[in-house]
Amino acid sequence: MVANVNTNTGGGIFVTQQDTELSLKLSPENEQLLRRAAALAGFESLCEFVQQAAVEKAMQIQDAAETITLDSESFDEFIADCESPRHPNNALEAAIQRRVTEKAKTARAPGSGT
Repeated sequence: MVANVNTNTGGGIFVTQQDTELSLKLSPENEQLLRRAAALAGFESLCEFVQQAAVEKAMQIQDAAETITLDSESFDEFIADCESPRHPNNALEAAIQRRVTEKAKTARAPGSGT
């Protein structure tokens, strides 16, 4: 990232991002495979194809890591639990009490705005 000072607007600072260069070593077989796939997919360059493929794969991995998939039975159980929650157990009750106490201390602290 690069910070620039714009003297035309009174010296305001704005930030621009620069692209990062990535270098790959490919076996001749893998290079041939990727070049053929890039051409078949209509990409103008191998670099463009590899970048898009890597970004798509990264998004798939991220999505899989951040998504929970439930079968119908598990989903129904989840919804039922959300719609009629059970009474909190002792550990949760204690955690709630600690949080209430902590918030009360913060609200009374000097400079808290109250």
